[in-house]
Amino acid sequence: MSELKMSLGQAHELEIALRKAGFSNSDVSKMAENEMICQNFLAVLRGNAMVECVKHIIDCDAEPYIPEGWSIHPEDQIQSRVTGQFEFDPSKAGLFLTDKQKVSYEIGNDLKQALEG
Repeated sequence: MSELKMSLGQAHELEIALRKAGFSNSDVSKMAENEMICQNFLAVLRGNAMVECVKHIIDCDAEPYIPEGWSIHPEDQIQSRVTGQFEFDPSKAGLFLTDKQKVSYEIGNDLKQALEG
């Protein structure tokens, strides 16, 4: 074990950096309780390891679950819908509202037509 001695100033610096990075108190507790997490973090910090973020790939061509007795009609599908593989990035996701939805609401075919443009 190293002989780390952290001054009050260093502890405050670390707290500020962790806060800026989005850490919560529970994140810090988890890190403090798990030596392996700390060792992995140190390896990244010293350039001996890299972090690779998980990619969330959505197959937009996958067959949807259709309850018994229900059906999907091709003519009811939005023409501009996404097809193929889609890499979902939560940092770029947002809620889209039509102009009407911003002041009221739209349902069914009205919403479908608004989304088709």
